[in-house]
Amino acid sequence: MSATWQADVLRWLRQLENAVLLKTADPIGTLQAGGDLDILVGDRAVAEASLIREVGPPLFRARYGYFYEWGHIDLIPRIEWRGAAVLQTVATLASSRLTADGVRVADSASNALLFWLRPPIWGAIFKPGCEPLVERAMAEDPTAFRQLLVRTFGAVEGQRLFDLAEQKKYAAAVQGVRALRKALWIRAVLRRPFATIGGLLHHVAMELGVRFHPPLPWVAVLGPDGSGKTTILDAVSELLQPTVPHRRLFHWRPGVLKPTNPDAGPVTDPHGQIPRSLPVSLIKLVFLLADWWLGYWKRIVPLSARLHFCLFDRCYYDLLVDPRRYRYGGPMILARWIGALVPQPGLVVLLEAPAEVLQARKREVPLEETQRQLAAYRELVTALPGSRIVNCARPVAEVARDVRDLIVQMLRERAG
Repeated sequence: MSATWQADVLRWLRQLENAVLLKTADPIGTLQAGGDLDILVGDRAVAEASLIREVGPPLFRARYGYFYEWGHIDLIPRIEWRGAAVLQTVATLASSRLTADGVRVADSASNALLFWLRPPIWGAIFKPGCEPLVERAMAEDPTAFRQLLVRTFGAVEGQRLFDLAEQKKYAAAVQGVRALRKALWIRAVLRRPFATIGGLLHHVAMELGVRFHPPLPWVAVLGPDGSGKTTILDAVSELLQPTVPHRRLFHWRPGVLKPTNPDAGPVTDPHGQIPRSLPVSLIKLVFLLADWWLGYWKRIVPLSARLHFCLFDRCYYDLLVDPRRYRYGGPMILARWIGALVPQPGLVVLLEAPAEVLQARKREVPLEETQRQLAAYRELVTALPGSRIVNCARPVAEVARDVRDLIVQMLRERAG
């Protein structure tokens, strides 16, 4: 990590033209606290070239985000909900102001509108934390704030929202979210009909794109008992925090048809139960296939589209190595066929160590079974594209750094 990244970011922001920093007037403090920078730009290509020239190339890119080891920056060309402009880019740039540090930031009214009403409009939820921004807008220039609300949502909804701000009933904005969205869209169409319809078509194309080509592929970590998968994933998740603030950990499968139990605790006798009968095993395979596909489209893809990184502790491949753990009693060739139909991770990491080391950590199966699993895991992952093997006999911190580096390398290669 560069020791001067703070100075680089500040220098870039001071030189950046035709752009405005949203939400915060303290960009370095925001990044150091684990937040990201949202920057509304008039020309994204120019802003991107300036960012890379002054700050350096990011570790990887995804959608509007530029992800660095110390945090990430979003260069946003427009702020719209399904094509309807929530903030007018030109007007927001024109009303911006310079801070004492020489950074151009959005005016109080624009910041208050965006970070109070964006969560209700996008997700029909209220997010605490917007209150200081709204209170500042009301204290500095309530007339300007009211005018912006009316210009964006019309006289009726704009006045309703202004009244809520006066009464400090911020969460009540969610109660009228349908009317809010309708008013936003009507005002946008009346002001700029062709641009709004074009924005809607662009939104649809973007949503389809991220559904079929998720910006953040998911990662699976495999390994026998004693390899430290859960511990390593927890450490990797912490290491990824500045770069990818949102992570989601899964165990074994997505858990849509039947949720996995996070409080079940570790399995202490993985081979303690007899395998299921052939008919029940076949039904289990169908269940797993359905859970994976439904989970992929209902959980993994939507999370990836929102730039949440999904990490799996075990996945379907585990059944191919250790069917007894999952009480599978059917033919393995059928299990492999189903495995070919299950959604594939972008990266598979096998945690590997000598069997004696693993046995010293967890002695839940005989030494011979651990040795067999190690050989089976290695045979499996060497045949998988995008798979890596990491020596987990070392300290947790070293292993976690290696896994984190593999993830970043995969994301960089994917982004081109």
